[in-house]
Amino acid sequence: MRSLTLIAILAPLLAYSAPRFNDYSYLRSDGRTATIRLAEQSDTLSVIEYWVEDSLLSTWKLKYPVYQFCCGDMTGDDIPEIAVGVVKTTKYSQVMARRLFLFKLFNEELIRPLWLSSRVAHRLVDFTIEPDGRVRTSEVKADGTPVSVRYERRGFGLKFVEYITN
Repeated sequence: MRSLTLIAILAPLLAYSAPRFNDYSYLRSDGRTATIRLAEQSDTLSVIEYWVEDSLLSTWKLKYPVYQFCCGDMTGDDIPEIAVGVVKTTKYSQVMARRLFLFKLFNEELIRPLWLSSRVAHRLVDFTIEPDGRVRTSEVKADGTPVSVRYERRGFGLKFVEYITN
């Protein structure tokens, strides 16, 4: 019985192992090429790197397992925001779960937090930033029903827009 309990505890964490992430490059307002990269240091430490041509301008350490990384312009200013999915507990929930962190490029130079979520509407499975800047998530309701949800960034955090039906 003890081994089944251990498997039940560790199984969600095993699903987060060995993710592979693509770099995100864009043309800055000054005409130079910038690249946003997630550099994995270990299972529980990753670093967001912001490169402009051959110069590393900014980094941000993430001391949690990362399961998703993507970028897109969520604010309409032609500067991409960074979305990172991490696995962690929060102050108000000691359950290890998938969370969504959003970062901005302050003055197109420094990585800074935009929103470090504790949760979305339901249990988060995955997400992406759509071409229009909205966040599309895959979530699971408490009754086990999978749903796709669209959010947009508003002030602090995300605002629910709609459930998506296929």
